[in-house]
Amino acid sequence: MLRLILCVCVFRAIINHFNPKIESYAAVNHISQLSEDQVLEVVRSNYDTLTLKLQDGLDQFERYSEQPKEAAFFKELVRGNSRNTHTQYMGHDTCLHW
Repeated sequence: MLRLILCVCVFRAIINHFNPKIESYAAVNHISQLSEDQVLEVVRSNYDTLTLKLQDGLDQFERYSEQPKEAAFFKELVRGNSRNTHTQYMGHDTCLHW
């Protein structure tokens, strides 16, 4: 959770840096809505002034798992709900084989 908070802090710093510059560019040029190319121009011209604080732990990651730990729980939850729904609408409990 801490790593997620640190990542959000980095994104927030980037947004806080570029938003005023984008708004200023739009105001100076009397543009209500900038195109993607115009925003990219503002970002490129102001990138060198962006400073980010190095956050600890962002270089470590959790290995991706095709079958997360919670998969068995959710699988059983869906099976139970399916059985309950089948029983409710069919009026009797039949054994569902999955």
